[in-house]
Amino acid sequence: MPWALPRDTLTTVGSPPRVGNRSLFADKFAEFADDPDDKKARSGTIQQLTEAGFDAGPAAGVRCQAFAGLRSAVVVRMKLEARLIVNHAGGVIENAGLALDRNSGLPYIPGSTVKGIARVGASLAGAQPAEIALVFGWAPNRKQEPDLPGNLPVPAFAGAVAFLSAWPVGNPALEREVVTVHHRAYYERRQKTALDNEQPVPNEFPAVKAGTEFQFVLVPLSAGRAGAMRDKLGVSAGFDIGAAAREWLTRALREHGVGAKTAAGYGWFEEPQPAAAPERTSDYNEASFKNAIERRLARRGEWNLLREELQKLRKPENAVWKERFLALTRGKKAYKELRAIVEGS
Repeated sequence: MPWALPRDTLTTVGSPPRVGNRSLFADKFAEFADDPDDKKARSGTIQQLTEAGFDAGPAAGVRCQAFAGLRSAVVVRMKLEARLIVNHAGGVIENAGLALDRNSGLPYIPGSTVKGIARVGASLAGAQPAEIALVFGWAPNRKQEPDLPGNLPVPAFAGAVAFLSAWPVGNPALEREVVTVHHRAYYERRQKTALDNEQPVPNEFPAVKAGTEFQFVLVPLSAGRAGAMRDKLGVSAGFDIGAAAREWLTRALREHGVGAKTAAGYGWFEEPQPAAAPERTSDYNEASFKNAIERRLARRGEWNLLREELQKLRKPENAVWKERFLALTRGKKAYKELRAIVEGS
């Protein structure tokens, strides 16, 4: 991509360096086409945004650790099961359909979005109006909402839980996505009828790759402040605001999703499953069992070596070969000592 620089700047800095920050690239080095219907410039920018290697720097990992280490923090890790589109409402290329952190360039989910989706989860769970008011609060001069109490004790309350921005674990990959617009002239009200003779208009945008893990951090506020509002709203003392916020958030992420195009399957999460233990393979096959066990069994002079080998038959992955050895020696007094080694008696 050509760079437009004043001559004195070019003389000072020399050859333009590679842009290592994804957010800086999207904000300052996007290509614009003179023709709004020319998609090549946008496509080139999206390609670089998704394919070029960007360095998030060490601060990203430190931030996740710092958030998780906050006093009373409730940490939730969720894994993307579909691509994620956040902040797609912006109409300019710099926005690129993603919320990108200015410093690290990482895609993230703003705290306001996290709080909003958790509020959806509270509705899905059928939470009591007073509980919703305590956790999420309310703004001044708002219209009456059906899931909030009719009489609120104060004009405004920020809520008893702080919903921090959710950050990816590691440096996630971005992928190119395409939405093809049909009947553009009709939807722009330049035609009264949606005709099938129009050319479809593909629009590219970046999305966070499925499989990325995000860390969500919820921080219950001071017990004194929450307790005072709890009493005013009539919420029981046994109601755990941190546990409730966690339950509502995870439910909404699983059942509703977050970001744009959730109805089309984007942005839904599941709790990551623990890694499966590596499958243990047996120490033997037909040839090795005959050589290490059966041959030595027939040669009493090699029983010292056989005794060491028989210890392996006690391992779970060698259960089939253990049964085979016991069948070979069953009912034979000469092999009683060897059977005891295998049986652990």
